[in-house]
Amino acid sequence: MNTRPTFEDRIYERVVNQIHSWDTKQYPDIYALSFLYSTGFAEDIEGNDICIEAGLSVSFNTLSHYQSQIEKASSAQEAKWNFAFWLQKPVIEMPQFLGGTVDPEDWEIYQAWIATQNVDDDEVSKTLVDCYAAIAKRLHDEGILTQTLCRNIPIIIHDLEYEELGDTATRWANPKALLIEYLAEW
Repeated sequence: MNTRPTFEDRIYERVVNQIHSWDTKQYPDIYALSFLYSTGFAEDIEGNDICIEAGLSVSFNTLSHYQSQIEKASSAQEAKWNFAFWLQKPVIEMPQFLGGTVDPEDWEIYQAWIATQNVDDDEVSKTLVDCYAAIAKRLHDEGILTQTLCRNIPIIIHDLEYEELGDTATRWANPKALLIEYLAEW
């Protein structure tokens, strides 16, 4: 019996553990999570260049940081919902990086999961984003954010361009009531 976590389970466990570890006194005003997916290049443990398609970086933003960014943005709503104005401190990455190289176990799980999806190369990003949306939905369904923050907050699934793929995933993964303000901006 294989007891290794799947790619989705591994990310979910990391996100849940991170959320439960947050010091809500330090960050009492978290209002949204970011699930940023992007393609980039890194080195594996042997020094080989590898392409990580739609890797995930999870972060959050706070109302106090948003308020400090309003003057830099074209509007208050842009400062609140455009990731360019958010705290740029990822709390989780998948696959994660250790000293500039990709964690070999994460990379193995990432590659194995993609191989099991039976998708063409041009469908890998969509398949990964669907996985991230399932994780976000599960966080809501299991009340993980409410347990730590005493409230539910939206999880924005996006790339740097806020394309339709991320928008569709965001709409599917979140309760509609959480997205009213966000959708008014986008």
